[in-house]
Amino acid sequence: GAVDLLVSDVMMPDGMSGADLGHALRGTYPNLPVLLISGYVDTQAPDAAPFPLLRKPFTRDELAAAIRRAMLLEATGS
Repeated sequence: GAVDLLVSDVMMPDGMSGADLGHALRGTYPNLPVLLISGYVDTQAPDAAPFPLLRKPFTRDELAAAIRRAMLLEATGS
């Protein structure tokens, strides 16, 4: 079936990152919106680029806004 959005943590087990997963899935779904989440406190989570990043902890409203941004970014090709 269709995949509408990937939401993944930046850090994943076995050496794969959320960005790695996003790039791999975009091989099958080239226009797949990707949103990464991270609990890192520094300004740049490793391996997040070029995907939007939502910092933990977040509220339901912040998550909804981040999802809308990720979907809009992909829809506009930005």
